Amino acid sequence: MGRLFKRLFDSIQAVDLRRDTSRIGLISGGRRSQEEVLLSQPVAAQVKAYLNAGYSRPQGNHQLLVVVKDLWISKPGTRRGDKPEAVWKVTCRFEAYLKTDGGYIPLTYLDTVARADDYAPSKTTYEILKDDTSG
Repeated sequence: MGRLFKRLFDSIQAVDLRRDTSRIGLISGGRRSQEEVLLSQPVAAQVKAYLNAGYSRPQGNHQLLVVVKDLWISKPGTRRGDKPEAVWKVTCRFEAYLKTDGGYIPLTYLDTVARADDYAPSKTTYEILKDDTSG
């Protein structure tokens, strides 16, 4: 998709306007504990780097602002019968604004909730996320 817009943006900025910018989730860490899901860098910095790498070029003539309004990962420690519930939930809302001479105009948004089964039952949720976010 980035190939289609490679000359559209010369820069993409990102801001994180979530209520809790220190973490991106809470997951069950065991019988009666929760673990925080933390990133090595702030969300806005990572979103900005990712989008600029794929969608901005010096030849572009527009600036984009991406606002992170929600980004949350959860895996409740609930049980279904005698088995633990093995479902992840990721909630996100991003809004994109095009910079103009008079300010910013809304361009598009992403607002979704995704659910996924846990495919590594031999690992705890904490171990899976730690592996994914430590590299």
